[in-house]
This record gives sequence, structure tokens and C-alpha cells, in this order.
Amino acid sequence: MEPSRSIFLSSTAKPTCTYAPTRSGKVISDVLTPDYTGAVMCDGYRGYGQEQLPKATFGSCLIHIRRPFIELVKGLTLKNNAQATQAVKLFSRVFHKEKT
Repeated sequence: MEPSRSIFLSSTAKPTCTYAPTRSGKVISDVLTPDYTGAVMCDGYRGYGQEQLPKATFGSCLIHIRRPFIELVKGLTLKNNAQATQAVKLFSRVFHKEKT
């Protein structure tokens, strides 16, 4: 099994993507300073958050937002009209557009 990976996207003048072979909270400190005011896109891991970057704006990727809805749908008996099912369908449309 591969070790955890970290990716940070920042919306500075030039958006960047940084890869690290670890999920250590130190990684984000090596990439950005505490006074950074741009956006950071990551998976919601608590090691990369407001504590390290109090002025940054954090975003989540849609695949991580979608996962709890998938789990909800798996546990439903009546899936068709459930709000979780509708959410999964909406995410599927977004991902389909992205692929095309």
C-alpha cells in the first residue's frame, strides 16, 4: 500500500501545486508562511488548517465532499428519491462534465 500523499493548491498570482510523500503538518509550513492570505485546496486533513495558516481560505475537493453521500446512499433502503441520492446524481453530472 502506498504512503499518504499531500497536494496543496494555492491561488497566488500563479496557482501552484505541491506534492509531498507525507501528510505531516510540517509540509504546509515548508510550503507557505503563516501570513499567506490566498486559497488552499486540500482534503480537509486537520494537520493543514487555520492553526497553521490563520489568514488563508480553505477549500475542499468535490470528491471528498461526495464520499459521505455515497456512504449514506449505501445504507438506504429506499434510495430513489432520497436527498443523498440526488446529491450523488448532481456530483456525477459534475464529474461527467469534467471528464468531457
